Amino acid sequence: MTADPERLATLQRRRAKREIELRFNALVLQGLLRGHVDSLESWQRREKDLQENPLSVSALGFRLIMRGKPLDELKTLEDLITDTSSLGIDRVRDIAPILKSAVSTLGAKIEQKGNPEEVRDLLRNLSEECEALLREFASGGKTFICSDVHLGHADSERETFMDFLGISKSGDTLILLGDILDFWIDAGSDAQMHEIIVAEWKDLHNRLLGAREEGVNVIYVPGNHDSFVFTLETEKHFDWSGTVLRHSTTLRGIKDAVSDYPLVSTADIIYPFLKLKYGTNELLLTHGHAHEWLWHLTDGSPELQDLEKHFLLTISSVLAHRYGRQLRHVFNIEDTVFAWVRRVQDVAIEITNQHLQAFKIAELRTLHGKRIFADELAEVFRDLCESTAADNAQKLVHQRALNKLKQYREVSDLKEVRQAIQTLLSTSVNASNYCFKDSAGLVSLVPSPFSELAVFKDFACGHFHAPRDEPPNYDSGCFFYQTRSCLQVNEDGAIVRPTIY
Repeated sequence: MTADPERLATLQRRRAKREIELRFNALVLQGLLRGHVDSLESWQRREKDLQENPLSVSALGFRLIMRGKPLDELKTLEDLITDTSSLGIDRVRDIAPILKSAVSTLGAKIEQKGNPEEVRDLLRNLSEECEALLREFASGGKTFICSDVHLGHADSERETFMDFLGISKSGDTLILLGDILDFWIDAGSDAQMHEIIVAEWKDLHNRLLGAREEGVNVIYVPGNHDSFVFTLETEKHFDWSGTVLRHSTTLRGIKDAVSDYPLVSTADIIYPFLKLKYGTNELLLTHGHAHEWLWHLTDGSPELQDLEKHFLLTISSVLAHRYGRQLRHVFNIEDTVFAWVRRVQDVAIEITNQHLQAFKIAELRTLHGKRIFADELAEVFRDLCESTAADNAQKLVHQRALNKLKQYREVSDLKEVRQAIQTLLSTSVNASNYCFKDSAGLVSLVPSPFSELAVFKDFACGHFHAPRDEPPNYDSGCFFYQTRSCLQVNEDGAIVRPTIY
């Protein structure tokens, strides 16, 4: 299945118009700087020519330049305008207004400046900004990175995400950086939750398969809401995944329903870190939750050689997925002061609250009886989940969770997240990163030590739903709750945000 043709064509026209605008601005600014425009008067003489014939060499200020970069770029712009006619972009109807608007916008900025030196500084700054923005349309293969779509959730920007999948071309790489699918959906019943997850899984599989068949390299790095992708896909290749599936009827039901739609046939599944190299630069990618021990209660832990911890976390993960819908229900609130909680680390905190409380109660009970701890924990956890259905108990759960969430009102600092990740990679001597892939029908799961990933220059994650560019650290953003943002990495390692809406 491919993106909706009409919506994809609209996105392609939008991107083409943006490129035309930027290339035109770059040419105008180069011409002004070369043509000694340093005052309002000299600009006004040029402005008339630009409005009447914006693509003429004379208007752009290249009278004395017979060859070189400016004229090459002018030809590139002319070719682009010609090529985009196939998208339904018309010179008179679409391009002329874009160029006139660009001239008017530049004129307004110049008129705010007084002396010649201020005008020259303005033009130089604008030229540098324009060149930076043009990196989005650099030649060569590109890597597109997106996260936090939460397919199946009411606030998912699903259609824009599907449009985004269509902009990758043969030779490009598409990286899904976690929380694309979502296990923690609050549906009316377990059956409805199952139906939603299975439907979104199958649709995603078909779309990614189409991208791969068109020559796009697809990589899936699961996050905290879709860590179950790794569990389901690696069942026959990873003992821990098999254990969790054997004891979770919910996950088993999903696995059986999507058995003919393996995501590993459409994407390499790498968990929880991915390192890419661009020349001498190295970029580390991860969803952004792996350093939070709270989430190990549902996702398991990379420290698999710690048998006691591994045992407890396996039990915990089984229980969390068994009662996933009930846990998600705790924060599906559309009114009162709790509404904002749904967009913070809602599920993480509440699942942790429930787990820690269950562990504490079960431990106390076990000390005074002969029951096996795992059995006691399962019973306590079930009781805690089911108690949320009672109004009084639910209010207590909400209030406790809200108090816990106060510390998460502010989005985590990217430098701190990076540092926490580096510490995890450097100190987890028994931890492994996993690459699960299908090579010509041969499926393999290959582990590699965390220590191989500990050194990198640039860092990017998702998880926080807050797009940020703080070089060398980046937040990919999300396609969720009216936010539509992702990252693009060019062949030279330049990181930009592509035009997607």
